[in-house]
Amino acid sequence: AGGGGGARRNMDHPSWPRRKVADVSGRDRLEPEGFEGCRVMAWGCAHNYQLGDGGYLAQASPIHIKSLDRLEAPLVDLAAGGDHSMAVDAEGMLYSWGLAELGRLGHESENDVQLPRLVLAMRNVRVVSVACGMYNSACIDDRFR
Repeated sequence: AGGGGGARRNMDHPSWPRRKVADVSGRDRLEPEGFEGCRVMAWGCAHNYQLGDGGYLAQASPIHIKSLDRLEAPLVDLAAGGDHSMAVDAEGMLYSWGLAELGRLGHESENDVQLPRLVLAMRNVRVVSVACGMYNSACIDDRFR
């Protein structure tokens, strides 16, 4: 998760912990158990809190995003934009964090969000997939709308 620009150190060659990978961008869809038992790792620029660890400092190597471990249901989808990130849990709840400018997080505020926060406007919709662009976000519900 997280965008590129702004880093002051070379981050071309991240070092991964020796763990099994559950998902990367480009997959069709995760099974309902999703990322259960997996740790979400992120690195790179964090000047808008887009990594999800609550920090504002760039990370040169992967760090465990512990805030996602606190969600009640396992994750089934995760997306990173330029300055924001989003996640979907197995219950279809949508979470977002990072730069809130232009409404890209889906909250009724343009205050940046340091840790994953439930998108209240989507709480009555079962989200199954999410995508983040540079300035926008999109999701698909369980009826493929």
